[in-house]
Amino acid sequence: RWEPADPSNAWGTKSAFADALPLEYNEVWITMPVSLGGQKFMYPLLMMLDDDIAMLMGQDSIGCPKKLANFTYTFDPKPGPNSQVFLDISRHGRQVLQVKGRITEERKQTSVFGITDHQNSGTDTLWLISHQFPWAPEVDRPRFLPTMSAERVYDQREMTDIELTLGTSPPEPLADWFGGPPLAAGYLKMDQDWTASL
Repeated sequence: RWEPADPSNAWGTKSAFADALPLEYNEVWITMPVSLGGQKFMYPLLMMLDDDIAMLMGQDSIGCPKKLANFTYTFDPKPGPNSQVFLDISRHGRQVLQVKGRITEERKQTSVFGITDHQNSGTDTLWLISHQFPWAPEVDRPRFLPTMSAERVYDQREMTDIELTLGTSPPEPLADWFGGPPLAAGYLKMDQDWTASL
């Protein structure tokens, strides 16, 4: 669940101009490993979210593969140890993804691939910046931009009793892309920012 702040509002520092777009929304990324110029990255193949402004900002700014979807995302009783987690995502009446699980009491301090593991360059995100209607076709051409996230983690725990259901509809065929039981699951509460990978 994202609670974005203004980019100039570093780590929540408040100012008169902070939080110009106080969006709060749910988002799920479906990523896959790719290679460009001999370097490994994670590429966001599909991004599902439940806020139209966030979707338009992502699509219009760099061409993110964002789609609006219906989310049911709950914790019982509240986020933290021994909480039951339920996430259900659907789009146009089709189920895309459903996850059930329980957050354990065990804290986890190890880095998470694709989220907080920055020792491995293969965890950096590779964006394909493209626009359907370029402003200046001679310069506004599709190009790749690698980015690395920076996090401040407040809570990190294992999850257990995971039940995962993937949709089969042609627009979001997750069951065709992924097979077998989930290998791992966890809960992270963190701040996150993005920088270009140099």
